Amino acid sequence: MLDFSDNIYEKIYDFALRTNMVASCREYPSLVWFGQKIEFQAIQKSVQSIFSDTNFNCGLYVHFPFCKSRCTFCKYYSEPILNQNTFDNYLDALEQELKFYQIKFSRVALDNIFLGGGTPTLLNIEQIKRYINIIYKFFRINKKTQITVEGTPETIKTDTLKTWKAMGVNRISLGVQSFNNRVLKATGRTNDVKDIFKAFEIIKKVDIKFTGIDLIWGLPNENRKTYQKTVKDTLRLSPDYIECYLLTLGGRVRIKPHTPFDIGLNESIQLFKEIFLKNGYRLDFAGNFLSFIKKGIKRLDAVNRNTEGFYNYRSSCLGIGAGGSSLFPQIRYNVNSNVKNYMNDLLNKNKPPLHFGFFINHHDYRRQYVLTQFGLCRNLYKKKYYQLFGTKIENDFPQELSCAKQSGVVKDYGHKLTWYFNEDKMGHKSFFMHTVRCWYPQKYINEIIKKYL
Repeated sequence: MLDFSDNIYEKIYDFALRTNMVASCREYPSLVWFGQKIEFQAIQKSVQSIFSDTNFNCGLYVHFPFCKSRCTFCKYYSEPILNQNTFDNYLDALEQELKFYQIKFSRVALDNIFLGGGTPTLLNIEQIKRYINIIYKFFRINKKTQITVEGTPETIKTDTLKTWKAMGVNRISLGVQSFNNRVLKATGRTNDVKDIFKAFEIIKKVDIKFTGIDLIWGLPNENRKTYQKTVKDTLRLSPDYIECYLLTLGGRVRIKPHTPFDIGLNESIQLFKEIFLKNGYRLDFAGNFLSFIKKGIKRLDAVNRNTEGFYNYRSSCLGIGAGGSSLFPQIRYNVNSNVKNYMNDLLNKNKPPLHFGFFINHHDYRRQYVLTQFGLCRNLYKKKYYQLFGTKIENDFPQELSCAKQSGVVKDYGHKLTWYFNEDKMGHKSFFMHTVRCWYPQKYINEIIKKYL
């Protein structure tokens, strides 16, 4: 621990800032650091072994990498829409990708499905039916399976949403970001505030069971008044789940975080937090982002179980589609995120797409859990750790905990460990710096230096 000079850690931080790793540093060990080309046969063999266990709890993430336009704040992979025929070709590729696995996925009933993007709600009725039927062809779904589709307000239409529901979708995640038209226009959104309210009218009319929305701090043209309006309008819509993020640099993000002239970030965060908690919501995550659940709604109905399973080790995840991410106890990998190359490999060359990833040892898998707990929740409960792994955290990570305690970051309350970070900018930098200093072994830092610095 602390084996390198401050200068080295600052250089690592600068690189991480450029690549959006600071915002995602709870994802230990990151594919950005250690991902390399991994042969599909090795992935196939590992996943086949995993799905042979009928008690295995797993979710499915399907990436749809197309949007009407590229929002300047978005870090996720997508390409501007070409034409509706491209969607048909992409669905062909998805089905072909699943065929290459040659695995009987239906041995296991999926805990959750997240149809992410991009904007899958761009699909027409016939394409929606085919999309979901491809999943039903390979996977087993039951009444307990949460199926979420992600969308933007202007793409929510009554006829297509009815089709999503008829095909089993029981939760929708809506990218709202702000209730300020100047903000929406400045960030490349193709909707306005009226579209947000109209989308919610349709969602309620069609009677999708659960709805979550995303909000972002730090977008251009925001100020105290616009933030207050966003909170007020959110309460009018009364979604079941609210996720609030800080705009961060790196990756495909094309704008810098904006600091309003009349309200600081920490005060903005506190404003959202206080008003939501006073008006029918309870706090869920409170770390590198904030999330809120409407009172009276069960947690596992409100949250996106796909990422929640990753954070809390409730379920693993198989990711398909260009840019899809998979995380299992012994392996994590991404599918090549270039959609043209992805479709060309599957449809023209008749071979699996490229995959980048690495195998995980049991110690790194436990580190991943530790970092998600204090990165997202600021607390780690020792009993839960023991239930998951059959060992005490003090025995698994004596040096790391000693480093954390010496630096004043962690406090031991007996039944739980609580981490205290500088909350400036939601603690992203202090969290990241603590992580690489105290939790990344020397060999990993050496690899980072060799590869990037």
